[in-house]
Parts: sequence; structure tokens; C-alpha cells
Amino acid sequence: MFGRRTAVITGASSGIGAGLARHSAGLGMKLVLADIAAERLAEFAGELSATGAEVTAVVTGVADPASVEALADTAYTLPRTPSGRCPQARSTCW
Repeated sequence: MFGRRTAVITGASSGIGAGLARHSAGLGMKLVLADIAAERLAEFAGELSATGAEVTAVVTGVADPASVEALADTAYTLPRTPSGRCPQARSTCW
């Protein structure tokens, strides 16, 4: 059911965002992970990729409109475009 969907998750490398990313990966969703902490984001994206998840990591500062625009551009260029939106704490998936 969720295998054809894409989750875009901000604050993805720790806390609630990481939990949402793990859960979404478990549902078979493609992931676009965003966080301002580049090293931590790359490490976490690698961890999820090693489990077979399809992951794209984008260093993003949500306070910077250009950074958020770049995140959206990345998400919408993927074969499966984001669908739906589920905001929670520091993370959002479209």
C-alpha cells in the first residue's frame, strides 16, 4: 500500500524524525531525508540504505527558503512524487 509513496522527512537524522524515517522505510516507502546536520544525516541515510530502503539525503536548513526549495525540487524529481502530508513535531512528510 505504501510502497509507491515517498516520505519527505525534515529533522530526519535524530529523534522523532529518525523514528518516522525508520517506520516509513519499514512500510516500503521511498525516503527523502532532510537535516541540517550533514554528517549525521549521511550516516543515518547509509544505515537505512543498508537495510534496503530507497533513500535520498538532502542537507536542509528549514529556516532558509532556498534550502527548502532545493529539498522540494529534489523530492519532485524522483520517479515517485510525494503524496499526502503528515506533520508531526520536527518532521513532515509530503
